[in-house]
Formats: sequence, C-alpha cells, structure tokens
Amino acid sequence: MPLLAMVAAALLAVSACGRWIDGPARSDRLARIDGLRGYLALFVFVHHACIWHAYLQHGRWEVPQSNLYTHLGQSSVALFFMITGFLFFGRVLAGRQAPIDWPRLALSRVLRLAPLYFSVLVLLGIAIWLLSEGELKVPAGQLALDALRWASFTIFGAPDLNQFGNTWRITAGVTWSLPYEWLFYASLPLQALLLRARVSLGALLLGAGALALILSVFQPRPIHLATFAFGMLAAWLARWRHWQDFAARPLAGVLVVVALLLLVLGFPGLYRLPPLMSLGLAFCLIAGGCDLFGLLRWRPSVLLGEISYSVYLLHGIVLFTLFHGIVGVDAAARWSPLVYSTVVVALTPLLVALCTLSVVAIERPAIRATDLLLRDGNVPLV
Repeated sequence: MPLLAMVAAALLAVSACGRWIDGPARSDRLARIDGLRGYLALFVFVHHACIWHAYLQHGRWEVPQSNLYTHLGQSSVALFFMITGFLFFGRVLAGRQAPIDWPRLALSRVLRLAPLYFSVLVLLGIAIWLLSEGELKVPAGQLALDALRWASFTIFGAPDLNQFGNTWRITAGVTWSLPYEWLFYASLPLQALLLRARVSLGALLLGAGALALILSVFQPRPIHLATFAFGMLAAWLARWRHWQDFAARPLAGVLVVVALLLLVLGFPGLYRLPPLMSLGLAFCLIAGGCDLFGLLRWRPSVLLGEISYSVYLLHGIVLFTLFHGIVGVDAAARWSPLVYSTVVVALTPLLVALCTLSVVAIERPAIRATDLLLRDGNVPLV
C-alpha cells in the first residue's frame, strides 16, 4: 500500500507540474523508455525510504527484508544500465549505415550528467559544512583531494568528507552506478570499431584512453556489466521485425508481467544469472515494442521520466535532510510504520516539485547548451 500510494502521489504531482517540463512528442520507442525510466527512479526512492526505516530502527543500512522492496532498488538500477546499453549500442548499430557524430555524443553525455551531479556535490558540501558546524577537521589539502575524488563521479572513490562517517549515506549511495555509465560510454568507439561502424581516430584514442584510465582505478562487477549486455541484446532484437511484431502484441505485456512476478516471488535479490535473465527478458520485450498496455506511454509516466535523473540523484539528500535536519533521527525512530509511511508519501510530491525545478533550472539549459556550443564552433571535431 505505501508503494501504491507513493506512485499515485508522484503521478498526480508530476501531472500538476507537467506544463513546466512537457517537451516535444517523442517517438513511440523513446516514449516507452522515458516512461520506464520514470518509474525506475521513483522505485529507487521507495527502496531507499524502506532502507531508511530499518536504519532508523536498528542502525543497520542493509537491503530490505522484502523481496519486492529489494528489487525496487537492485532491479531498477539494473534496468537503468539496460536502457543505457540499449540506447547507445543502438547508436553504434545505426553507425554502420550513417556516421556517428562523436563530438555531439561526447558533449551531450557530459552536459547531460555533469551539471546536476556537480549541483548535488554543492549540496553535499553544504550538508557536510553544517554537520561539521563549520569546523575543518582534516587538512585543507586532504579535504580538497577527497572532494576531487567525488568530482570524478566517484570513479576514484567516494571517501568520507571532513571526517563525517559514511558520507555516501547523504546521497543514499546512488553515485555508485555512475562509474559504470562512464565506463560504457568510453567503450562506445571500440564497440563501433568492432562492428565496423565509422569511428574517427581521435574518438577511438579518446575512448580507449578514458577506458584505460577508468579500469586502472575502478573494478566493475561482472554482474553489472552483464546488465549492459542485456541492453545491447535488446538493441539488436529491436531491429528484428519479427521481434517487434511479437513485442507489440498483448501477449508480450502478459509475459513482461509474468517475468517480473517470477523475479520478485522467486528470488530475494538480483545478482545471479537466473533472476537477471528474467529481468532481461522483460526489458527486451519493452525495448522491442511492449508498452505494458499503454502504461509506459501514458503522459504522466513520460513526464515522470523527464525528471528521473533528478529524482535519482536528489532523493537521498531529501531523505537525509528530513531525518537529520528537520525531524531528527531519534524522533523519526519512534514513528510507527503507519506514521512513517504517511510522512514518506507526503514527501513524494515535494520531491517531484523539487526535481521539476531541477530540470527547468539545471538539466534543460545544459541540454540546450550542446546545440549552442556545437553551432558556435567552440567544440573541436574529434
């Protein structure tokens, strides 16, 4: 019931905020992916709200006891990785027929992810300063070095800042997924080379260099890399006419629901091959044409997708602020499950409103800057 209430609250709130974030109509495929992305970010918020409840009670930050609430986090992030694999390996596949604009692709990724991420780091710094009461507890050089590691999208790690233990908890630890995203982006020129798509020497050298640098300091888990592989498989299947025809049928929607039910009911977590295959099947059907009986193309779903990146990065700070800055950890620990659920449901529209503001003030201007910079010739061709 709390999950359904939070979803309903988010959809009502994003519908009310829709006039500020409604964009041009997307293709049917992209609209479905946008709709899916919106629910995934919201589910990660629900997942961490559940973790916070147990943490307030017992002081342990661990996956929820419930299979459902565990998968709302683990499987949602895995689907984010599949979406990345699907969209960008799809561009590589298309690059066999038409040249890939590598400068635009690289710049669009930087301007899509960096502005909001660095805004989150500013909020993180403010939180650390307030929690430390303005006192510098480590040498200034050490603090600057630790901040730079966070500024690397945590590719170089996410150390505690100014001796505040478990600094990552302020963001609910969501930044762990970002090095995987950059790792995949860096591999795209090599993917293009292997598939005999057009790739310039500059793009190839830049990608290979970035890939080597990331792998020199970051050790990816194979199970997470496998999620990108499922997204790449989905990109290949989505170009097969027979798969498109099958995925567009109502039976495909039934199969997606069955696969997700089997995932939740049969496996306590995602990180083994059988549950990952079940999730991968569901995504391949969605990528091929299944919109879950219109749910993923429904306007509120697509609008929720427009704010998904902000929801993903900001919800941890919102939860931390609620419990540490407004209510207090001790007071929140005394709440009954009903009171806790009611407060989190009431928080959901506020999160949606904040993320709408984030999209309008930070994300959209940065996205538009891609065209402006390239048109003005300020970005050298690779």
